[in-house]
Amino acid sequence: MKASRETPPKATPLLLRVAALSATRLQLFSEKPESFNDDEIATQVRSCAKLFENELFQLLEDGEIVLHHGETASISKGLKKLRPLWKYLVRATWKTTPRGKIGATAKLTVGGSNTRINIIRDRVETSYCPNWAIAHQVARIRARATHSTHYFVNPSIYIEDKTMWVPVVGADGTISSRQISLTDSRLIALAKTDCYEKGKPLSCDAVARLCKFPSEDPIARGKLCEGLVRLGILLNCCELPFGITQPFSYLVTNGITDPDITFFATVEDKPELRSDRSTILRHAEQLRLNNSTEANLPNTRLVVGDTTVAINGHVSSFFCTHLKRAVTQYVRLSQCLISNANHQGFLQNATKLLQSKFGANEVELSQVARFLYDVNNRDASVLFKQKWSAKTTFSRTLAKYLRETETDAAHVSLDEAWALSNEARVSNELDNALPYEAVVRVGAKSQCDLDSGLFSVAVESIGYPGAKSSRLAYLHGDDIACDAYIRKVQEQNPEALMVELAIETRGPEFNLSRRPPCMDNYLCLWGLRGPQQSNCLGFSDIIVDLSTAVPQLKLRNSGQRVLVFSRTSLIPVGEVLYHFLMNAGSLEKEPVLLEDLIESLFGANRVFTPRVSLQRAILKLARWRLPSSELRIAATQLGCRVKNLPRSERSKRNLLFWKQMQDRYAIPDRTVYRIGNEKKQFLYLGSVFAIDSFVSMLFEHSGDVVFEELFPSIDELWMVDEDDNSYCCELLVQGY
Repeated sequence: MKASRETPPKATPLLLRVAALSATRLQLFSEKPESFNDDEIATQVRSCAKLFENELFQLLEDGEIVLHHGETASISKGLKKLRPLWKYLVRATWKTTPRGKIGATAKLTVGGSNTRINIIRDRVETSYCPNWAIAHQVARIRARATHSTHYFVNPSIYIEDKTMWVPVVGADGTISSRQISLTDSRLIALAKTDCYEKGKPLSCDAVARLCKFPSEDPIARGKLCEGLVRLGILLNCCELPFGITQPFSYLVTNGITDPDITFFATVEDKPELRSDRSTILRHAEQLRLNNSTEANLPNTRLVVGDTTVAINGHVSSFFCTHLKRAVTQYVRLSQCLISNANHQGFLQNATKLLQSKFGANEVELSQVARFLYDVNNRDASVLFKQKWSAKTTFSRTLAKYLRETETDAAHVSLDEAWALSNEARVSNELDNALPYEAVVRVGAKSQCDLDSGLFSVAVESIGYPGAKSSRLAYLHGDDIACDAYIRKVQEQNPEALMVELAIETRGPEFNLSRRPPCMDNYLCLWGLRGPQQSNCLGFSDIIVDLSTAVPQLKLRNSGQRVLVFSRTSLIPVGEVLYHFLMNAGSLEKEPVLLEDLIESLFGANRVFTPRVSLQRAILKLARWRLPSSELRIAATQLGCRVKNLPRSERSKRNLLFWKQMQDRYAIPDRTVYRIGNEKKQFLYLGSVFAIDSFVSMLFEHSGDVVFEELFPSIDELWMVDEDDNSYCCELLVQGY
């Protein structure tokens, strides 16, 4: 969209904020400076909100947001009516924006999705969010297994007097509270269930009902740890402001038998403070861990700068891990929003808390606390590799607290947690179904989330019926942590056979030792055959891309590795867990084609279809917005520099940085070139994994590295893979 040469209307810049702050309608807020006196524009803005309220959206029963006539065409019709208003606002903004500087951003937020209009230098660009239609958004949420491309806060939901109170983090950063009457939606059913207790949080069973997870389906029940997040998405009540990574996480400690564990943030409703984000954060945010089945610890307050975290924890074998995750997540949020965090105060309080619960050496605990603080720095990955070196005492110290707990009664080792927590649910016919150890790991939630830099092996709900003789658990952590656990198991069973199912895209073999740091779309399955099952086919590393990848079976047998390409595009996660684990013991030792393996597991007539096309999926993965005001992308040479350094030093840093990227992602020397008559510049990265990893790297270095601006399209980075498929990484650049 080009800037119009017509005479723009006489008006001052206007910033629109359309936010869903009510469960029944959209309310429009317009910020008018004192000099703004154009009543006509204000009238158009209000009529625009009325258009959405009356013609486009209607909240109906069953907790779903349904279009007025059940047609998506009305959305497009409404967009056409809105475009003149957008153009009008852009022109008004453009008139008062000096050339050579970025202008204000007119942002429409409809149903939790943003439409931004950026005025950048001599251009006016409009960015349409393709998935802002709420009906489509709900459908995609249900289609995804456990992952989301957006960042949401788990809502703290309380029910009192047939009213549900839900905290809301608006798109503009303000925090408020939404009141939902249970009589207006499907949530009325909660009042008739045993899960409804006045003034208490919703249980995971209640969340499962809201999210329509069939409780009789064990695989679906395994996803109940995602229930609060999904509920927040469906209610459209918990979108984070732009530029903030996911600050809160969810925890399920001992499997699906304990449904009342919630990890949430409660927000005090102060309308007079909504415009002051920092004030709200200082007074209204609170984190709590609540478990009704175990003894509660005294409330402990961790002071981080002028922000206080209140944690109500519980004694469990994984309390240390939970505490580290809670503290780390909150520190990350406070660092994003509060610049004067008290470093020493945090270290002292975290050290005292850990020491009081585990009674260990204060020096060692100080290392743990300092590491929790340090991982929030931009060089977290470097710190992690240094501190988790096999030669360091820190790794042994931290592993010690993960393995050992206070009492024998509370002690549950990592590889026994799943079996013990699901013992009551084991059926007779499945007692010996899994004759070998297996560990399922879900990777880092997001490329922005540095939790992967921690040894965070919080055991989550497995969602799969097992046996007393089997040991199955979720590992939520990075490759080093999981590999360390696998090595420990392998030492106990050195003769185990290994099978690897790796991701391939018709190109060079994907090196498992150089996985992209962003693993939120992959499910990794490790396992070893039992000592009594000499003919059992065990799993060392099975990676299944949940959205785009073509699985490839790697069989390692007696030193042989056979690589077989698959024609399938996607294997459902639940079926992989169920069928691979249930049938692994009956497979032959010799290598087999993946198609033959799938046929033996699922049947000859089973057809796998991709959930989304490769191009579209990668486009979604690569279309990440960088929360940095300092990032720019180059055209003819992907050069970079570090701020506030002499030219000679910047040159050294630039060369070193580029060499590191080349070594890490196998980027050729001649990286940028033109394709045909296309005027855009392309960066050749070889494979979609390198592209995925490269964009993740940009997130890690955002704010540190400044890319020189050498071509107009500074908010796009075009990349191509080995098959000349082009991908666009959208980079949202502001404030320079």
